[in-house]
Amino acid sequence: MREPYSSEALPVLADIHGNRIGFEAVLDRLATLNIRRPPLLLGDLVWTHFCDRSASELVMLLDRIMSMPLTGAVCGNTDAFFVNGWLERWDPLDAEDQRTRSHMLSFKSCLSAEHLAFLGAMPNTQTFVMSNRTCLACHASPHDNRIGLTLDMRTDDVDAHLDGRHMHCLVTGHLHTPFVRLMESGLLHISVGAVGRHPHEYDGIVDFAILDHTPSGLVAVHHRLLEPQQMH
Repeated sequence: MREPYSSEALPVLADIHGNRIGFEAVLDRLATLNIRRPPLLLGDLVWTHFCDRSASELVMLLDRIMSMPLTGAVCGNTDAFFVNGWLERWDPLDAEDQRTRSHMLSFKSCLSAEHLAFLGAMPNTQTFVMSNRTCLACHASPHDNRIGLTLDMRTDDVDAHLDGRHMHCLVTGHLHTPFVRLMESGLLHISVGAVGRHPHEYDGIVDFAILDHTPSGLVAVHHRLLEPQQMH
């Protein structure tokens, strides 16, 4: 029986945000689909605003990620917060932000030198070729991992965040919204969606994408599933 994906099929996951259950559900789905290539992760791996996810659970997820084969892992804005000094410099006045900072510092204290080295070594971008197309993967944009390129953003504004880099395909996370947009310039922008979500947007849905080579060229297939505890 013919497989639906080629041996070149590349799973791309973004914004796990500490959702270990959702992450494992995606890996199970990839195994079911017989996807052989290791995933490419687009950042925001473990930090979450969910108070019921303990530091030990987040560390367990990071250990899992560090121990498995990966095609790559680029740095998200929340990953950088733990290694670039921003967290220590942050001096919020708002009470909720103060609690968030305290929570983040408490989590950071649970990270080992190996964890911090892994986060600190994550590049901002990763380039690869598929179907003879140059693809650039990043968390939000090549210019800034905190600024996402939304579906309705003007073409010249998108171009300004590419830092003059040429690519046929841009693959991003950060926005927590899956979509594909063909720009006027010919650039194909693939937003893969999120494995994890923030509390205010949580709905039990997990999104990821698979990029693949076909006789017609590069294709992006979005996948959506429910976390196991959401299934009835």
